[in-house]
Amino acid sequence: MKRRNPIDRIIPAITLLLLLALAGCTVANRPVAPRQFTIVAINDVYRIEGLNDGREGGLARVRTLRRMLEEESPAVLFLHAGDFLYPSLLSDRYDGEQMVDLLNLMDGDPKQFDDRMFVTFGNHEFDKRRLRDAERLDGRIEQSQFDWLGSNIVFKNDQNGESTVRSENLLEHRIVDIGGVKVGLFSLTTDMVQPAYVASFEPPLSVAERLSRRLRDRGAEVVVALTHLKVTEDEAILRRLGPDGPDLIVGGHEHHQIKRCVSGSDVVRCVLKADADAVTATVARIEIDDNGPVLSSSRFYPLTDRVEPDPVVAARVRYWLERYAKEYCGVTDPDCLEQVIGWTAVELVAEEHLIRQYETNVGDWAADEMLRGFNRLEQRGKPAKIAFINSGALRFNQNIPPGKISERELKELLPYPVELLKIGLSGRLLKQVLEHAADAWPGSGSWLQISGFTFEHRPDNAEGSKITNLRFSEANGGDAIDDDDRFWAVTSRFLRGGGDGYSMLMQIPDSRVALPSTPIELKDILKKTLRDAGRQGIAPRCDGRIGNPGSPCLRENQRTPG
Repeated sequence: MKRRNPIDRIIPAITLLLLLALAGCTVANRPVAPRQFTIVAINDVYRIEGLNDGREGGLARVRTLRRMLEEESPAVLFLHAGDFLYPSLLSDRYDGEQMVDLLNLMDGDPKQFDDRMFVTFGNHEFDKRRLRDAERLDGRIEQSQFDWLGSNIVFKNDQNGESTVRSENLLEHRIVDIGGVKVGLFSLTTDMVQPAYVASFEPPLSVAERLSRRLRDRGAEVVVALTHLKVTEDEAILRRLGPDGPDLIVGGHEHHQIKRCVSGSDVVRCVLKADADAVTATVARIEIDDNGPVLSSSRFYPLTDRVEPDPVVAARVRYWLERYAKEYCGVTDPDCLEQVIGWTAVELVAEEHLIRQYETNVGDWAADEMLRGFNRLEQRGKPAKIAFINSGALRFNQNIPPGKISERELKELLPYPVELLKIGLSGRLLKQVLEHAADAWPGSGSWLQISGFTFEHRPDNAEGSKITNLRFSEANGGDAIDDDDRFWAVTSRFLRGGGDGYSMLMQIPDSRVALPSTPIELKDILKKTLRDAGRQGIAPRCDGRIGNPGSPCLRENQRTPG
């Protein structure tokens, strides 16, 4: 065999090294595509079937949307920003079991744990507030094929020193790999409800700062806060913490779509919230490049009848609806929920994006009937002069067209018991009540529907009071309401007890609280009114008692109150 010259071995080796070096330079200079992932999120979902006879929203359409996004790219993170166990027609019987069952299908497999799905607690997860209710809540978390985040919630310990809510599915925070991006997640929940089994809600700002730092220290490239707070609180977190806080807040609590962004010295950070009942879903794309995370796009995807409901989820929705009807009505009257209890001659405006920021005709009707019905049923002492109710008590979130009103529709309009009582107010205290109603405007359930008085709401008045021209209605004389005026008002036991932040009503002495001789429920009053109206039906008119520049009532009436 001919011996090979050493040069023959060296030249090919050098050539190979040069080629590899050139290839390396080419790769190094080639632009690297940013890594990215998609967030799809919903919040404040109470009806598994959606609204308007299932033509809008519904969890079957949410499943379709998630599947569509995953077909485009598998890097999809699914989030729910709280309020889903309660309240709803079905939760009155199943305590949120139906909702967890449907959410377990959002990945297409009810038995597989979904490691890309995270939810947090809204205030309505704590509707059952007694100490013994902790076991039921823990059971719902345990039934979930996904993780719950409860970062600022400190649950009490039981007599054995163990947390009253202790499912392994409950986390303080988590880092998850989505499309090659390490995403850090934590949550923040409002303290507006204080259940007996919660020791405390830690301050959102300090928790956000602590956990954002911890998640980044542990390798998170993007930090997302899943919150159920007022949007003003969300914005304050982004503004005050800047780069030391979350990169993005995906939230709930308000029931209409919101995008609020805060510009810092380094990057723009945003709060995103979708419409309630999954009428829309938040879809956000996050990119990671050399400069860090960027919200490259965001939109609120409409879940209308153009989105085909997932057939498996839709079948499960029908199962729960039919089961509820059978168990509620019994075998002798299986269609009792569709029983006609009255008629309306006009459309009743109950959509939450309207009733939570303006006067509407259904709000006027409810407040007027509160006042009339209570004074009719309880005639001891002086009659009440005014009435008010929080819009969050009227939860239908869709308009009722002219025609029949069923038992189901009234139950869904008033899913909570609304027990009425009479309280003694001063004009000064009434102004405090109205200022609180305006504080969280728009979109909050604390916004009031009223009867017997009028006022003008000026949300853009940054320096002075947002409540002006407070007067009694014309039926009550039309006089201005002065601070020292004293009168009786009908409201709910919920508001008198400080619900929805109305803590000023808790300061009213018992001597100025008149309980009826027998309990009076708003639902019973409205049902009687509907039946008394007969086939002619009710026809409440939005008369402009709350003046607001954008109010549909004022546009209709072309006048301001007073």
